[in-house]
This record gives sequence, C-alpha cells and structure tokens, in this order.
Amino acid sequence: MQRLQPKSHRSRQQQQGLSLVELMIALVVSSLLMLGVFEIFVGSSGTDRVAHAYARVQENGRLAMDMLTRHIRMAGYQGCIDSEIVDLNVIADNAPTGDLTGQAIWGYESQHSGWTVANRNDFLDNISGVHSGSDVVYVQYVSPTGVNVICDGGGNSCSAVNANIKIEDNSIGLNKYDIAVVSDCENADMFRIVNLPKDTDGKTTLAHSNSHNSSNNLSKPYSDDAQVMSFEALAFYTKDTGRDTNRGNPIYSLYQFDSAFHDGSGTGTYITGLEQELVEGIEQLQILYGQRLTDGNLRFVDATDGNLDFAEVDAIRIGLLVSSSEEILTDPDNNLYRLPGTDIEPLGTAGATATHTVDRRLRLAFNSTIVLRNRQ
Repeated sequence: MQRLQPKSHRSRQQQQGLSLVELMIALVVSSLLMLGVFEIFVGSSGTDRVAHAYARVQENGRLAMDMLTRHIRMAGYQGCIDSEIVDLNVIADNAPTGDLTGQAIWGYESQHSGWTVANRNDFLDNISGVHSGSDVVYVQYVSPTGVNVICDGGGNSCSAVNANIKIEDNSIGLNKYDIAVVSDCENADMFRIVNLPKDTDGKTTLAHSNSHNSSNNLSKPYSDDAQVMSFEALAFYTKDTGRDTNRGNPIYSLYQFDSAFHDGSGTGTYITGLEQELVEGIEQLQILYGQRLTDGNLRFVDATDGNLDFAEVDAIRIGLLVSSSEEILTDPDNNLYRLPGTDIEPLGTAGATATHTVDRRLRLAFNSTIVLRNRQ
C-alpha cells in the first residue's frame, strides 16, 4: 500500500521556478520590447526637435520681415508735408542727409565694389563684418510719433524764426545733440538740438543755436499747430554673431545700424552710429529695387545696376534666408534657395554669388514685395 505524503510536501514539489531557457526567452522578448520603446522615443524626440526648429525658423523669419517692412515702408516720410511740393529745410550740422526726398532709400551689394568705403554713405563707415554676398539697405525718415509745440511767450512765443521750440513733453526721448524735425504740414525744418532744459512744469525747450546748426533761424516761426519728431537713419544687413551651432558652424543674424546715433559729446562729425542685433538665424538678405519708369511700370534691379536711380524707387522685393540655431537634420543641406535676384547656393559651388554653409541646419526662404508709401 502506497504511503501518502503530507499535503505540505506535495505543494512544495509543485512550486517549480523558471528554467534557464525560459529566462533567456523572457529576457530576449523584454529587450525587444524595450528596443521598440526606445526607437519610438528617439523618433518622437527627433520629430519634436524638427517641429520646434521649424516653428522657430518661421517665427524668426516673420519677425525679421515685419521689422524690415515697417521701416522700409516709412522711407522718405517727412511728417504731414507733401514732399513733392515742400522741401524739408535742413540746418542741422552733419546731418546724414540734405535731401530726404531723394535719399530716402539706398542699397549696396556687399560682394561688389558698391560697398567699399569710397562709394558708400560716410555715416555707414563704422559698419563692419557684413556677410559676404548679403545686401545692405539704408532708409531715412521722420518718425511718425511726435509731440506738440507749445506757445507760451517768454522767448518761446512762436513769433520769431530764431525762437527756441517748447514742447508739451519729451515722451519721444530726444537727447542733447539729436536731430529733430518740426513741421506744421506747410513747412518742415530739420535741426540739431543744442540744449533741452526742462521747466518745473515738465515742459521741455529745444534750443537750436548756430553752434551746431548752419543757422539758428528756422524757415518760419512754428505755432502750436506744429509737432516735433525725431529723425531715423537706419541700415539693415546680416553678419556673423560670433556664436556657433552645436557642431561649430557660425550663426548669423539680422543687424540694424543707427547712423544718427552719436556719442553725446557734441563734437566732431557725429559719425558714430550704434549697431544692434535684431533677429537670430538670418543668413542672407537679398533685395531688388523697383524703379518707376516714365511709362509708369516698375523694373526691379539690384543695387549695382548702372541705370538705377534710387530717387525713383517706389517698391522693393526683399528676400531672407533663415536657418535654425541647431543642426537637427539627418543629412547635410545641399539645397539651392531662390531669393530676389540671387540664388543662395551650397558653399563651394563654382561661380556662386551668395552661399550657405553645408551643414545640418533647417533653412527656409522668405520673400516679400514692399511698397514705399511716401513715393506713391
């Protein structure tokens, strides 16, 4: 007769662990699952980086184009006067322009002789490092934001051409030796501020003596129907920021040079200027200028065209090549990008006028046509 084993002993015999083969199979299956999860994570991460870079490039391109459009559209603005009837009277010493109507916009090609020191506006001489092949555009205008003139007697009676100009406040940020414009829609004068003391009531007086002006006489006495505005003279271009991508390639940006900015000393020729970086990732700026012909049509040419008269430019075509700050593509960028008047080709292309680095940055081209409002 078979002897029965205790119940507890039978339970221990039935509780067996995994064999070595089963353990190895389980490890292989789990490894494959983990590898799949890792592949999904890597793919998702790469897609997210590309999407983020694309959004950033789009944002920078729109921002840069908006900035350029806003300033270029204002080229030649002289307040409320009709520039075809009334000439802006310039008495400011060493003003960037003596003819705001004819010199409202000017352009240069950095890879041509037109950007040499001998050929460009003296007020742009302190610009250096413009990206080879990129264009430079220079615009001048009177700021549309002004402050009202006050007539209160006591030397500011608005009854004499040499009287100081008193304004309601200095909300437009005028400083000593700045260039300002006063206009009443019938006349306009550009003068350099020699002094601007503030009254106890917050009102500011703008002196324009002949120590920093060709005369202390304006073209007329201005009354309280006039406004005082600041003068803008700005150049735009691209250059190397001195920063690099994650793979060591140079990062370019859109820059602005304020040629009317001065050191505040009130001496010399005021050719100082102030450079500011505006938008990162702008590699190229290309421009064609739309010259109005006698038949009313526009012909678009670059700044080096021998028959181009900038005083007759009524519109421009502008193009930007914008890149991401990080190199996130899987393959090097060997694409050609078409901008107005110039193709941006991969670095090393024979005969290329303008090039981009062959790297893994994402790039997009932005193009627009801008009408100069004050030439219509």
